[in-house]
Amino acid sequence: MEHKTTSVPSVLLVGITFIILTFVIISVWLNTLHRPDIQGTWKSMICEDGIKRELTLTPGTWKLTTHVFDTKSCNAEIRTEQTQGTYELGDKSKEVPGATHAEFKIKPPQNGCSANFDLVKREDNLLYLGDQSESHCTRGEWPKKLNPFALQKQN
Repeated sequence: MEHKTTSVPSVLLVGITFIILTFVIISVWLNTLHRPDIQGTWKSMICEDGIKRELTLTPGTWKLTTHVFDTKSCNAEIRTEQTQGTYELGDKSKEVPGATHAEFKIKPPQNGCSANFDLVKREDNLLYLGDQSESHCTRGEWPKKLNPFALQKQN
């Protein structure tokens, strides 16, 4: 008895591949709809307990300049610190309504931390980042609330 094998017609394979590819493209596109446009330069509007921040975001890169002052009222600047790297926006936060998860990779790593797992939330020309009262160097350990000090868009 001879065993016959049948092959799937190439038109059917092309059709199935097209459907799968279309599904993947639509899924990726829908996932990016919730991501806010955060590109630009953002600055502290007021003294934030002894610091003022300036955050510049370009497609995929970030640079944070922190001006540190002698008092909580920002009387005299004593030093400037700069941190930079790359970033990627992720999923919506389940803990903080309207916020999106963000991974800010730090180059070079600082204090044993190669990335800051943070939140971003844009409201018109204001950008809120996650509360940094605790370290967020481990994936999945997102801030549970936003920093109350917003940054204002400059450009």
